[in-house]
Amino acid sequence: MDIRVTADAASPTNFSAGARPGATAHRRLPFLDALRGVLALMVVVSHIAVWSGHHPWPQLANIAVDGFFLVSGYVLALSYDGRFVAFVVRRFIRLWPVYALCLTVGYWMHGMWPIAPELIWWPTDRMNALGHTDKPVWTLYIEAWATPMLPLLVAVARRNRSAGLAVAAGFMLAHLLIFHRDTTLYFSLFAVGVAVSQYDVKLPDAPGWAAWFGKQAYSLYLTNWLVLEAFARAFGDTGALYAIPAVFFVSWTVWRGVERPSIRLSRRASAAAWPLPWQRRPA
Repeated sequence: MDIRVTADAASPTNFSAGARPGATAHRRLPFLDALRGVLALMVVVSHIAVWSGHHPWPQLANIAVDGFFLVSGYVLALSYDGRFVAFVVRRFIRLWPVYALCLTVGYWMHGMWPIAPELIWWPTDRMNALGHTDKPVWTLYIEAWATPMLPLLVAVARRNRSAGLAVAAGFMLAHLLIFHRDTTLYFSLFAVGVAVSQYDVKLPDAPGWAAWFGKQAYSLYLTNWLVLEAFARAFGDTGALYAIPAVFFVSWTVWRGVERPSIRLSRRASAAAWPLPWQRRPA
């Protein structure tokens, strides 16, 4: 989830429902960067509790994942400029390298290797085993499958904000009354974020260090389980506590060496992506 969005030129933290997304300069939102960092830390704390043999606090991680999907829908809706191919290319290149790395390492730690469909987020029977390889990876499947829905959700919300909220409510009702699956729950939260993006929202400022830390949230989210498991294997229950410095060092290393280059590449690829016929402007 990239927090570089299209903002009103007058204020990096003020969005107008009437503004044309994608038409103004790209700015970072420090508050959302910091919020992502807090959500990632909640997941890490929950996982430390799991690997140290204490009460696992699953609700803490669940709340954090809910927040990630809300923020993702909000930010992606603001940045979506109508170029669907460019959007898909950018998201794939942005998310895939860290995901593929962590999925592969997780399987390798269990004497296995990922198969091709899993590397492109295609559900397989082995998805049920992801909790034993790299637990957070499963949410990336839902993120990937939510991506194609974004243009429709954005179109509805930009035309009528209430209709956007109604779509989100529909997903929530489907989850509560019919499917009872995480997928529909997270789709509804993603849709809520899209709908809220069309309202005038003023976000508070955040300390620079918090925003900097939050930029690494994706790497921290996907790598922490692997590090904790490695230390738990080596030192038992107390290994999770010994692993805390390594958790942040590994996430920073992956962010620096894998995630940041993928972000830069995703932006270049998005700029070069060929528009669909109906998106081309006449000469």
